[in-house]
Amino acid sequence: MQDRLDILPAGLEHHRVFLATYQRTTRAIGDAIDSAEFDDADWVDAWDADFADLYLAALDAEIAGDRRPSRPWRLAFAAPASLPPLRHVLFGINAHINYDLPQALLAVISDADFNDPALIERAKALGADDWLMKGTADWMNLLGKVSSLYAAPS
Repeated sequence: MQDRLDILPAGLEHHRVFLATYQRTTRAIGDAIDSAEFDDADWVDAWDADFADLYLAALDAEIAGDRRPSRPWRLAFAAPASLPPLRHVLFGINAHINYDLPQALLAVISDADFNDPALIERAKALGADDWLMKGTADWMNLLGKVSSLYAAPS
């Protein structure tokens, strides 16, 4: 991420605030993984990497200028540079949580995980509601609905 901060073109300077915020957050998650603060550090590490890759791919497309990021990221990146920095952070959070998060979760949660009794019990012990443990088909259906909201018009 530091490499991207270092090469961010002047015309995209307003993207720096979310990228720097994201870099700090990612470092904090890495520190928490290293400090064994998660029950399943390997899973969190895999999820965090997949989650970050989605944002970084969108940012790389924006920086390159020759590829189009997903619509949520295009909207976030298109926010006027004159807006206060907090608004740019909020636009980035919106795109990343509402669009990238479901995809990152699906990348690290297999069909078998949704039916694994040990994982279900652990989720219940952590306070997760039963509806969170429904089959992947439900998640894919939801992701399809969400993705269609961001699809480019044909």
